[in-house]
Amino acid sequence: MASSVNELDTIAVILVRPKYAENVGSAARVAVNMGIGHLCVVGSGNIDLDVARKTATHKAAHLLDNACFVGHLAELLTEFSLLVGTTARLGRARRVTVLPDKLASAVLPHLRSSKVGLVFGPENTGLTNDELKHCGTLVTIPTAEFSSMNLAQAVCVLCYELRKGLLAAKDGVYGPHLSLPANEQELASMYIQAERLLESLDIFCGQRKAEVRLKYLHQLLGRAIVTAKEVKLLKDACHSLSEILQNEKSPPPY
Repeated sequence: MASSVNELDTIAVILVRPKYAENVGSAARVAVNMGIGHLCVVGSGNIDLDVARKTATHKAAHLLDNACFVGHLAELLTEFSLLVGTTARLGRARRVTVLPDKLASAVLPHLRSSKVGLVFGPENTGLTNDELKHCGTLVTIPTAEFSSMNLAQAVCVLCYELRKGLLAAKDGVYGPHLSLPANEQELASMYIQAERLLESLDIFCGQRKAEVRLKYLHQLLGRAIVTAKEVKLLKDACHSLSEILQNEKSPPPY
């Protein structure tokens, strides 16, 4: 093959508030089968690892032993240049999602410079809207009438598609990056300033479009490889413009 799959070792499966230890073990087994190198568990420090090891089998026991446990997804933002959130919630008001077979092309530019996290929500509810806001890219697995999937099955689908995409990659896909992509924490800080600017603009103009505009900003930057320098420039610009609007004595008539 023209391209190796060593980059899969920089990908982490991130399980947010999983309910069953058996699913954690099964997800770890799938990850190892597909060459994924890391496992994180968010908000579920009471998972019985002895139970999880039974479904993980001895081949994936090391992934459980080395797994990181944190209380909140936001604690991982500095560790990853991109978080990919999984969701079955679709609709006009929601951000655009990619399909699993397009996921590899979305994450490839991030893999050489930093880590990518595949984020899966709890079995009964999925990721919350606040958790999805931390994710630069969203992916949905198209199903028939019954949209819910077993956690380990969802992990398997996405890990398989990523492995297949890497195996199919041509020479040159991993070309050198002149600047590192911004990580999720840098993007989150910029989005905070952008939201403040859009809310100030709403007040100044007598509109209520901030939420929609912010959604489209997420979608635009989610399709691009944005560098840390570019994010800082956007953040500073949003901050300066917000200050100007807030210092205006009164909004114009409307």
